[in-house]
Amino acid sequence: MKDHEFISELREAFKREVYPGEKDILHCSYDKAWGGTLDGPCRECSEVVSYFKNMGQYGHPPRKLGWVAFGLTKLTPEAFAFWLPSFIETSVLYGVEADSVIESLEFRFESLESKEWQDSHIGKLSKEQLIVIKKFFSLSLEKNLTDDDLYNSSICTLEYYEKKFC
Repeated sequence: MKDHEFISELREAFKREVYPGEKDILHCSYDKAWGGTLDGPCRECSEVVSYFKNMGQYGHPPRKLGWVAFGLTKLTPEAFAFWLPSFIETSVLYGVEADSVIESLEFRFESLESKEWQDSHIGKLSKEQLIVIKKFFSLSLEKNLTDDDLYNSSICTLEYYEKKFC
């Protein structure tokens, strides 16, 4: 599958996702509003909110997206579903230049160790979205952007959710 064909399929699968709104980009566990002790989000979470606030779903430069890629884990389920395709698209289009983005994606999908997070975030995705994410990992393997172990673990996680939620 050529990159542009995959990108079209990716965008089609995620086209119904909507911008979550500024207050629902992420919920920082350090913020009093979410059970923490700070009057607002921590510095790292503030950076993620600042970056994504009023940002569209696509067209994020790899360096900027890579800078906030750690925030993928902090995004609310709605924000995750909205911006996940931008992480995937950037990885496909920029390859090794987007290595921190790719690593962040691998970490989220590679194992069932973060089960609660995966249930709330991956569990929100549709069967069509799960299938296109599996294609992304296959494409990454073909381009040598991931290795066999990470690929197999990611596919296993996606298939688990495909069976459980679809």
